Amino acid sequence: MEPAALLRRQRARRAFLPALALPLGACLGLPAQQDADPSATIPASLPRAGFLLLGEVHDAPRLHAARLRWLEAMAAAALRSRTGRIVLALEQLDADRQDDLDRFQSGLDDRGRRDPTQARALAEASGFRFEGWTWAYYEPVVQLALRSQWRLVGANLGAAEAMRIGRGGSAPWYESTALPWSPADEAAMQQEIRTGHCNALPERAIAPMSRAQRARDARMALALHQARLQAQAQAPGAAVLAILLAGNGHVRRDLGVPRHLAAMAPGVDLFSAGFLERAVAGGMAPSEARHYDRVVLAEAQVREDPCAAFKGAG
Repeated sequence: MEPAALLRRQRARRAFLPALALPLGACLGLPAQQDADPSATIPASLPRAGFLLLGEVHDAPRLHAARLRWLEAMAAAALRSRTGRIVLALEQLDADRQDDLDRFQSGLDDRGRRDPTQARALAEASGFRFEGWTWAYYEPVVQLALRSQWRLVGANLGAAEAMRIGRGGSAPWYESTALPWSPADEAAMQQEIRTGHCNALPERAIAPMSRAQRARDARMALALHQARLQAQAQAPGAAVLAILLAGNGHVRRDLGVPRHLAAMAPGVDLFSAGFLERAVAGGMAPSEARHYDRVVLAEAQVREDPCAAFKGAG
């Protein structure tokens, strides 16, 4: 799905874009819910090696700032420990551009990694879609990753491939994950797609979009899993933490990325944090709240009715 469409969908329902997380054995020590303000608790140390999924509302600057503080705390903890390695995967970068990402990063010396202008140069070299994503939210993240010598990883499925899969095309890496997927799971995914699009989509579009969504989540999981394995191979014995930044729905426990990670890397600890707007989180049923290991809250942005475009089209 194109970034602009993702934004419309996210505005329609802030906690969508499905995904599941497994409990992290070594918890970060955070309360189950916290406010996104400067005094909010942030991780004081790195969790033990595994996967860390951090959500976002794509157009919520308060939550982007709160998540950045988590990442900065992790960078500081990694610097103190000198024993762990971090790889950082982004939904905003496509997995099929990883060679471009690696080529750019390998060409930077220490001075280049500290040069703040190199973040945008990396984004341009790796196909970041500036017209769809707000670069100002991701620039400080990329700058931090470069300074900290974290490997940046493209996680998302390209738009063309997502469309092809949604139309019934094959994807060997997706079909071979052996993900248990029940009729109830499929019904839940399809309902998320309906409500995430203001119940305005034709019913014939729902099943193909569900298939494409599962493929996108599987691709993110595979990118994260492979990046962690590669980091382990390059530094045998080192603790490796693979972090994914993606929409809140992608880091949910029940339907997406972590479901695939559980099949790809059974037994590896995974922790999920939802970064949600208060108006949404305050209205969540307990069954929805448990899709995250931790929830960070911020006041909701003032926006136009996200369903207005659908109403007008009808």
